[in-house]
Amino acid sequence: MEEFFQFGGTAAIAIIGILLFLFSRGQKKRETHELKTSIEKTGQTVYEGASKDLLDLVVHLNGLGISTETHTRNEALEKEMAGSRWNSKNSRGVLYLKDTPFDWITILHRRGGKNNPPKWWYLFGLRDERIGSIHTTKLRTIRKKSFPIFGKVLDTEWSGNDHHTNLLETLSEDSDIDGLSERLGNITVESHTQAFHGWVIEFERNPVTGDPFSVKANWAAIRKMSDFILKAPVN
Repeated sequence: MEEFFQFGGTAAIAIIGILLFLFSRGQKKRETHELKTSIEKTGQTVYEGASKDLLDLVVHLNGLGISTETHTRNEALEKEMAGSRWNSKNSRGVLYLKDTPFDWITILHRRGGKNNPPKWWYLFGLRDERIGSIHTTKLRTIRKKSFPIFGKVLDTEWSGNDHHTNLLETLSEDSDIDGLSERLGNITVESHTQAFHGWVIEFERNPVTGDPFSVKANWAAIRKMSDFILKAPVN
């Protein structure tokens, strides 16, 4: 009898877990549909299957006065930018920007696990036809924390090879960009010559801070970064 009740209790917990999962999944589908509908009312075409992460970003950018296009998906570009992290389930799609130095933004997502929180990466494509095939610049922030993972960021440093562009010094000395890394997470700047000629600025989103791209100060710092990069000497 005791074993029967133990089995019944385990089965009940499993059923509750399944029901909660199905409820959460249904709620997310409804929210995604509502976002898609609201964006389409502005005259934008949204491709079928666009993720909630992508639609949230569209709404936040539009709220800052930034025009976007979501009419088509480009899995070849997403795959090229993701590299070894590519997985169709992890990719959240791509959107295109108007009237900004950036051509596109693509989003990657990693689900949280037992020992790791969920993580998002936002990759901004910055076209620069000056970049040649031998140009290999890659810079990355190193954030020093008071405690690993969830500790307070005490300082931000940049490291890597700037290929004589002086970007290592320029980015390191700017307080707005330091603040951006502190709020969002680590930042990587890398030149590209395959999927397109230019730069990819990758932001590692900190889930604790919520969506960072609805904040004007963050977008202003991102635009500042693009100005520094496009004005940097490229040999």
